Amino acid sequence: GGKHVYLKTPDRSGVIEGADPKTFVLLGSGDEESAYAKDSKTVFFFGDPVPSADAKTFVQLNGRYGKDLRHVYFMMKVVPKADLASFTAPYKSVWYARDKDHVFSGEDIFVQADPDTFSTGDDRYCGKNCTYRYEDKNYRYDLQEHIVQKLCR
Repeated sequence: GGKHVYLKTPDRSGVIEGADPKTFVLLGSGDEESAYAKDSKTVFFFGDPVPSADAKTFVQLNGRYGKDLRHVYFMMKVVPKADLASFTAPYKSVWYARDKDHVFSGEDIFVQADPDTFSTGDDRYCGKNCTYRYEDKNYRYDLQEHIVQKLCR
């Protein structure tokens, strides 16, 4: 085994300082980006240590969200208002996740969005001239999360 763990992305490359090559693993499955990694002591996000993350219990939920026994994380930050027990990242977009009460955009609550009906969709969702990207039972939202249409259902 080597003495170092190396990172190579389109944006940077080099040694991941402090990473243990004997216990280092990339997290995530083959169909999602492995943004998170860990060794026996530290969780890393694109090579940078995630403060306060517990390496023994940490799991990657998607390319931007993860959680351990104490916290939910968006990239390297704790998501302060997330309900740990119900938190999931079920959407196609890595920028959104939910718990039993809220939809999250990054570490912030997407206040208007209904967690039970929110969908991130994709380009097939409404065609190439799409004026909205996300929707729930009440509204359609654009990429900046502005309401573009109230739904009458």
